[in-house]
Amino acid sequence: FTLCSDDMVPGDTNYKMNPPLRTREDVEALRQALHDDVFEVISTDHAPHTTEEKSTTMRKAPFGIVGLETAAALTYTELVETEILTPRERSGRPSAEAKSSSGMKSKRNERKEPMINKLIANIKKTNAPIVVGLDPMLSYVPEQVQKKAFAEYGETLEGAAEAIWQFNKEIVDHTADLIPAVKPQIAMYEQFGVPGLAAYEKTIAYCQSKGLAVIGDIKRGDIGSTSAAYAVGHLGRVQVGSKTYSGFHEDFATVNPYLGSDGVKPFLDVCREEKKGIFILVKTSNPSSGEFQDRMVEGRPLYELVGEKVAQWGSELMGDDYSYVGAVVGATYPEMGRTLRKIMPKSYILVPGYGAQGGRGKDLVDFFNEDGLGAIVNSSRGIIAAYKQEKYASFGAEHFGEASRQAVLDMVQDISGALEAAKA
Repeated sequence: FTLCSDDMVPGDTNYKMNPPLRTREDVEALRQALHDDVFEVISTDHAPHTTEEKSTTMRKAPFGIVGLETAAALTYTELVETEILTPRERSGRPSAEAKSSSGMKSKRNERKEPMINKLIANIKKTNAPIVVGLDPMLSYVPEQVQKKAFAEYGETLEGAAEAIWQFNKEIVDHTADLIPAVKPQIAMYEQFGVPGLAAYEKTIAYCQSKGLAVIGDIKRGDIGSTSAAYAVGHLGRVQVGSKTYSGFHEDFATVNPYLGSDGVKPFLDVCREEKKGIFILVKTSNPSSGEFQDRMVEGRPLYELVGEKVAQWGSELMGDDYSYVGAVVGATYPEMGRTLRKIMPKSYILVPGYGAQGGRGKDLVDFFNEDGLGAIVNSSRGIIAAYKQEKYASFGAEHFGEASRQAVLDMVQDISGALEAAKA
């Protein structure tokens, strides 16, 4: 959001100063107003106003609003998808007269930046083609974090969800300035039921407030209305009466293509509308992936045929240089990655399997294009549970966030070094 002074925002801009943000209803009303183009820019310095608000914790305050920093994060994550504009973005928009002739959907899409462009910009900014997998098993969460959560909520699903949320937050706080993106695996949250899913969404919102791209590792695959519901729930907006809501609001999602185009097309439709992205499973890192993915079909392995479909789907949804449709190709299969890189030159490759599963920087060079882009490498437990490794044991469980930060630095050095060596 922006401060709305005359020298920062053109005079024909409709903006709202200090809107109420005390309840979810307040936020949704504000979101709807932006959606309907009632106004275009939001400015807020919301902080607690009542004695009760000031004396309660963030968790217990109305809608989690306590203080400027928290309110800023909430406002950004709740409203960013409704196209709040910075002054620079606003200055390039058409006049009120010109824009009134177009429909709301086209106006919204014109002023959205494709998420693949943002991901690439983040990678260039950090010089770190990596993504941290936020896959928190309770066994990864240090004892002191668990004890604090259980003291407040008991040994319950709510207590477990609080523990993994606090664990995630600490890791993000220590690594957000080093990385372009995170990838929470939804199963690790679903195991804790509804409270776990609430922690999943909370994690997404917090990471987006830090400027990180979020890849929802959901691996959905179905057909028809079911696939459409998955796509809307994770990447789009669901219609409720006269209003629309973004459910989990990830920036990207992983998709299983086993059901063919019927399962993928609903995601493509939402990506086109929202300018978000997907990563389609092509050649996964697990040992048994070859049982199906390596099967020969008319003389070629199945994963190559899937890769060709990914390239075809992506050709219709392009960002500046890369498509909205990426692929998942495991670091444990570098030779196959080399082949798939040629088949999908405009698709970003999400590469799992680094570190704990055996992938190393020197194995990953061929996943990248000559421009040094085209791939983003995931590490999950190698980073979030780094403090458990002998290499980082000196940090101890008390400083697990610092151990994760060092693991990120080491990973960046390994991959960057390998890419530089390949150029020599």
